[in-house]
Amino acid sequence: MSVIVEDQSFGVTCVTLKCDMYCKTGLFEKVNLKLNGIPSHTSYLEIGWLNHGYRWDGHSLVEHPISFCLKELHERKMKSSQLPFKQVPKRDAVPFYYRQPHAVWVTVDVGHFKETSTVFLSKKCNGLDDHVAAIWKSIKVSFTPASKHFSFKFFLHFNNFGISEVKAGNILTDYFFLQQTNCDVHFRFPLGKKIGGHISIIAATSPVFAAMFRHNMKESKTGEVVIKDIERDIFYELLHYIYSGRTSVAMTEAIAQSLIAAAEKYNIPDLKNECAGFLLARVTDSTAQIIFEVADRYHIQELKEECIQILMSRIEIENVIPLIIWANEKRAQKVKEAALKFIKKNFQAVCQSKDYENMMFQFPDLCLEATRCTYR
Repeated sequence: MSVIVEDQSFGVTCVTLKCDMYCKTGLFEKVNLKLNGIPSHTSYLEIGWLNHGYRWDGHSLVEHPISFCLKELHERKMKSSQLPFKQVPKRDAVPFYYRQPHAVWVTVDVGHFKETSTVFLSKKCNGLDDHVAAIWKSIKVSFTPASKHFSFKFFLHFNNFGISEVKAGNILTDYFFLQQTNCDVHFRFPLGKKIGGHISIIAATSPVFAAMFRHNMKESKTGEVVIKDIERDIFYELLHYIYSGRTSVAMTEAIAQSLIAAAEKYNIPDLKNECAGFLLARVTDSTAQIIFEVADRYHIQELKEECIQILMSRIEIENVIPLIIWANEKRAQKVKEAALKFIKKNFQAVCQSKDYENMMFQFPDLCLEATRCTYR
């Protein structure tokens, strides 16, 4: 078996495991990854997959239940031959935020996964504990090889920063923001909650805040800003990003969507783009509609197009009617047109479904449009 490590763009590293069907139970390999932006530090990882089904015999190209795993290793657990010649900084010198990938996903060459093209791995340990080796695992998925030889591609998305930048950012964040030192503005929330900040730092990042504090407005006179439409925890992450360039907690789809709305309101494009990039890697059959609505509302074209492509490629008899109703409501014209073409091609099967019958009563105009398209 062979392992190929390639640096992609925007902090993404691709690790390719070349496998064959004679790997009876799976394959795990140790790899050393030079962190982009921190050339003196290496991230030590164990990466691989596990076969949960019966052993394949090397001849039968049938479906197998498998899962994927990625594990961070301590330097002391690596063999001497696997360590670089020069001594690297202590593990604690590079915080987990920069040392560990914040997103991991897998695709396959020469084969396919059932019901998806991408498998995502979730972090299984406390993301805020810098002293615990992290583990990422996927759920079990069905994999069918198309040949005796196939490859799994692990994509690891790292945050890029240099050591000096890390230290400077930590000082700014820890002393001023986390310790709430010398705050000259306070953001107030329901139930008496508040967060302190510094006008010069916040205004330098957000033109909206800059205008608020510069002009003769109530906020500039009182040093208080009442926040009514953003939850306290989301606003805290917004401020944490302003001070440090990152969030204080691991990003999730829900947090990313809420932060996009906050970043749009206060005109913080870097945060908006980072959240959009996070969601872009997580567009699947089950998330595409929700993420499309976020992308459409906040004018994120690349994310919107990715959702459209996923939705258009997954049209089936079972989902075409709910999909065309949704596309019509959300003005997703490309998806609607693809659904109409599918109905035209499969009209006999579609018109006999319960969904089509319900559409006749609930959305008669749309049903008429779908019926007419079959006779054009």
